[in-house]
Amino acid sequence: MKGQAYGVRSIGDGNDAPAIYSAIQAARQMAITEERPILIEALTYRVGHHTTSDDSTKYRPANEIEWWRLTRDPVARFRKWIEKNGWWNDMAESQLINNLRQQARYTSLNPLIDDNWIPF
Repeated sequence: MKGQAYGVRSIGDGNDAPAIYSAIQAARQMAITEERPILIEALTYRVGHHTTSDDSTKYRPANEIEWWRLTRDPVARFRKWIEKNGWWNDMAESQLINNLRQQARYTSLNPLIDDNWIPF
């Protein structure tokens, strides 16, 4: 943790949305009660390449990237958490996508947009 080198209490996480939320609440409380700064490092891992011309497997193993993608992806982890709590499911996702498509079609830019430009 970088903050520790400067005598600043530090909390680190970046792949678990509920844990990040808890860390922010804890950090806020510590900052208020102790009247000291606190650093939250949102540590995560880039599973994609930097650009389309970059092949990151040249400087990191492909199995490492795949492991992070399968086990630590923050979006997938959050989705599992909200599904486990009954707050999200495939039907809700389908409804959201359909609603977003309808909204995108009826924007003021409608003549410029067709289904090929809508990413969902």
